[in-house]
This record gives sequence, C-alpha cells and structure tokens, in this order.
Amino acid sequence: MDSTNTNSASAIPLVIRSGLIITLLSIIFQFIQYYSGFMEKAIGWPGYIFDVIDCVIVLLLIKKFRDTQMGGAITFKKAFGITFQSFLFAGVISSVFNFIFFKYMHPEVMDSIMKVSEQKLVAQGLPDDQIENSLKVTKFLMTNPVVSILFFILIYAFMGAISGLIVAAIVKKESKVFLPDVNI
Repeated sequence: MDSTNTNSASAIPLVIRSGLIITLLSIIFQFIQYYSGFMEKAIGWPGYIFDVIDCVIVLLLIKKFRDTQMGGAITFKKAFGITFQSFLFAGVISSVFNFIFFKYMHPEVMDSIMKVSEQKLVAQGLPDDQIENSLKVTKFLMTNPVVSILFFILIYAFMGAISGLIVAAIVKKESKVFLPDVNI
C-alpha cells in the first residue's frame, strides 16, 4: 500500500473523465438508436444495455482510483459521490446534445415518437382527453429548451443515484489502518 492520504485524493479529474466517457457513449448510443430505428419505434430495452455499460465503466474507473490514489480503500460515501457526480456532469452535457439532436438535427424523430406514444396510449384504452393531455406534457417536456434540459439532467441524476448505490456497494473497501484500543 502506498502512502497516499486516503482522505485527500481529489476525485474531480475522475468525475470529469468518467462524465465525459458517459457523455460520449450516450451520443454514440443515440446515433445507434436513431439509425437502427429503435428511437422512432420508441423501443426502450437497448437503453438498459447502455445503463449497464455505463455502470461497469464507472465501476472500473473508481476501482482503479481506489487502488492507485486512495491507498486501496474507499468509503461507500466517496464511491457513491463520485458515481453520482459523474452521471450529473454527463447529464448536463448530454441534455444539451439531446435538445440539439431532437430540435435541430432530427426533428422528425419527435413526430414519430409522438405517434408511437399515442398508439400505445390508445391500445391501453385510455380516454381521448387523457391521451391528449399526456401527449401535450410529453411534447412540452421535449420541445421547451429549459424544461427539456432540466428533464434530461434529472434522468441522469436518477440513474447516477441508482448506479452510485450499486457501484459503491461493490467497490467500497475499508482502510486497513486500525486505531489501537484505548481504555478510558
């Protein structure tokens, strides 16, 4: 074990690096979904694969950070914080890209998603007014720049919290430094 102070190693470079990796993967995945037709058909299962890949990458990066910069130990709290912050950082960048993607690069996708959403709501047997209200909310969330960006950031924060709990539970490792028993 090296002499690195386990309490003071800065995780900021790791948060930025892992956040940028998540963002890059998100952009690549978005284009894969677009060109495969999954996006227009509103097929959601490929997103779960992306979530697992993100989680594994962050886990490996934090494990390396723990072993090389933290003296082999990391608390649950620190591992959770790094994961959450990484996803939040990625969410800020990715949300801006998502807005640009849907608003300017491929605005036709929104119409396809709205049509598929309407078909699914009709198939559920919902009343027309409920379907109309649901579609209005969806369109508002996706077309209003501020709301759209905040909505995607919240999604990434939620995913960061879930991933953080998983990653932190796996990589946490208590320090092997023990304080001697003191009789008071």
